Amino acid sequence: MELQPSFLIESFQGNDGMSSPLIAASAANLIYRGQESNGLKRKRAKHGPDSKSSPLEESAISQAMRTASNRPLEPVFIPVVGMEFNLAKEAKDFYNIYSWEIGFGIRTGRSRVNNNKYTTRLDFVCSCEGLCPNTSAASYRTGCKAMIRLHRTLDHGWVISRFEREHNHLCSATYGQNKHWPSHSDIDPMTKDFVRKLRENNIPIGRVCSILGVHGSDSAIPITKESVRSLCASIAQENIKDDIGKTIDLLEQMKNKDLGMEIRFKLDDDGKIKSMLWCTGKNRADFAKFGDVVTFDTTYRTNLYNLRFGLFIGVNNHFQSIVFGGVLTNEKVQDFEWAFSKFSEIMFGKQLQTILTDQCQAMAAAIKSIFPAANHRWCRWHVLRKTKQKVGLVYSKKSNFKKEFNKLVTEETNQNRFERKWRQLMRKYYLIENQFMNRIFKHRAKWAKPYFMGIFFAGMTSTQRSESANHMLKQFIQRSAPMHMFVRKFNELQMDRNESGR
Repeated sequence: MELQPSFLIESFQGNDGMSSPLIAASAANLIYRGQESNGLKRKRAKHGPDSKSSPLEESAISQAMRTASNRPLEPVFIPVVGMEFNLAKEAKDFYNIYSWEIGFGIRTGRSRVNNNKYTTRLDFVCSCEGLCPNTSAASYRTGCKAMIRLHRTLDHGWVISRFEREHNHLCSATYGQNKHWPSHSDIDPMTKDFVRKLRENNIPIGRVCSILGVHGSDSAIPITKESVRSLCASIAQENIKDDIGKTIDLLEQMKNKDLGMEIRFKLDDDGKIKSMLWCTGKNRADFAKFGDVVTFDTTYRTNLYNLRFGLFIGVNNHFQSIVFGGVLTNEKVQDFEWAFSKFSEIMFGKQLQTILTDQCQAMAAAIKSIFPAANHRWCRWHVLRKTKQKVGLVYSKKSNFKKEFNKLVTEETNQNRFERKWRQLMRKYYLIENQFMNRIFKHRAKWAKPYFMGIFFAGMTSTQRSESANHMLKQFIQRSAPMHMFVRKFNELQMDRNESGR
């Protein structure tokens, strides 16, 4: 049940024996049960700004907390006739905190707007105020009269001119019951911004709730898991709006900060972005020095449009991975040709010596067309993984095939011996008619060690560096992110790696 009023004017004396500013304005007119305060008949503003500006003035919330120890039998935050606020929202937040202590919810009630379209009066009422017009419908409205009434002050602030404290219904007794009031599922702007930052950094909703301390109905935090989920959904919808416009604006900002940055777009017939390639000034400078060998790998589920994201990766003189550029594209021959040709154009036409990729046929065709002089090598790790998938039980622990096959792939350096041992291995384990093994043997010049003995690879035999960067990116960016957020987070990832020297 609600606490009954038992104020004494003496209870508002501060520690220094002086009257608290919280009460000084209305101690002589203190009333609680629906009576207007005659002492508040004052001149009021009729037009002007919507709020009062007084940055050095102590807020009502701060005053209430400071004087709470002098009012042991009353709530910490309790409205008082004569209490002033700079903003109507500040008054609403104060009343809402009070309602959380007592056990009810609030909402905005009636207001009065003059001919100047200037709000001069505003009510915040109990959520049970009024009656449902449909008497047969279930409703929590009971005609409760509890409320606070705000009037304008001459300096465009707000003052409580009326405070109705009594309720005609039972108040909530627990935190869990309190959270069912709509006003207590609201999330304040600072918390919303914090949640936005967490989601932008790919923090799952469950972990967001844990960070905020929203564990269950008995949690003292006046936020529910449902309200957090709703907020995350609204943030996602907000990010999707005008995604392409936001992306273009972001790229222009990045271009203004980095004069060496180059961006290329490929549009479809409807003017939608089909592919996008961008390289920073540092990417281009690194490629000029270390761009002889490049690994290229694509990953999925990184953006809203299901475009594959590809990374051009190399190594520097310290054998550290460095990024040469990023591309969003589809996995078709013409799309890869566009990406590789634009990449070469941005890099001043410098030709690659070697490029490592997976076994994508569309990618291989594009490389043959755009980089005809480059040595195209398949990722050895992909070959080994595919072999395990395609040969079945022969690759099991009980068989020696895995040991013999890996030894052949990693140690043999002579072409004739490699081919002879390969045929012996296929006959021994009855894999002569295996289509996959025949296919990779046909293309052995793209992955087998003996065929690359005189070619520079900068110590790389797989696309694992690109895959590691893509994996890191997936942890950094939420799945199906809008394009502008993807570009921004990828840029932040590059900046972080540059600063850390990795």
